Amino acid sequence: AVLCRLLLLLLLLLLLCEDLTLDQAEQFPSEGSSVTLTYKDKKEPTGTDYFFWYRQDPGKAPEFLVSVSGTGAPLSASVPGLSATVKAEERKVELQINSAAVRDSAVYYCCKYNQIPWM
Repeated sequence: AVLCRLLLLLLLLLLLCEDLTLDQAEQFPSEGSSVTLTYKDKKEPTGTDYFFWYRQDPGKAPEFLVSVSGTGAPLSASVPGLSATVKAEERKVELQINSAAVRDSAVYYCCKYNQIPWM
């Protein structure tokens, strides 16, 4: 019963996330450089928007990294070497990876949840 509730909750969270447009499909940085992954929203982010960054290694489940509100306020504990920012006027949400290494190679996702779905 607990597993069913957890799966239902996960399904509901996935259904409430909106698609975002990727600014650049792939990046090939040199080791040790800083990498910025950017997603562009359909509209300017607001305080009712929440953005969640994930990474997925091949053959594994997505792993949560960081989250940030539409105002730019962090929603999760900081992770060394990672930072999430919101550029509302440009409709952009960015994830910066400092000192990128080969181990950072993965598929990255940004998921948006709006507290008021009709907005």
